[in-house]
Amino acid sequence: MSEPEAKRKGLMGRLFGGGAEPAEAPAPQAASENTAQPEKAGWLKRLRAGLGKTSAKLSDGITGLFTKRKLDVDTLDDLEDLLVQSDIGVATAQRITSAIAKGRF
Repeated sequence: MSEPEAKRKGLMGRLFGGGAEPAEAPAPQAASENTAQPEKAGWLKRLRAGLGKTSAKLSDGITGLFTKRKLDVDTLDDLEDLLVQSDIGVATAQRITSAIAKGRF
């Protein structure tokens, strides 16, 4: 049996002299198809990446608000908007901004 014939039959076919050969062997996939699709990240890895982006955006926004401006009503409104955009929730954002306003004013 030639080497290409042995590869087509597979391990069991070579060991036991398997019956009929397949009519046509499947064509190998092109190398570019395998490299074009990156390995999909797991659920936990995607969650961590998403939370990391949210955390970075929130901390950068808060830092930008409080280092460039005085704490006034407009700044508190901007902070509340930033918190809502960061998926904290409207009620929680209002509680945080009202607590800051009580402590500072």
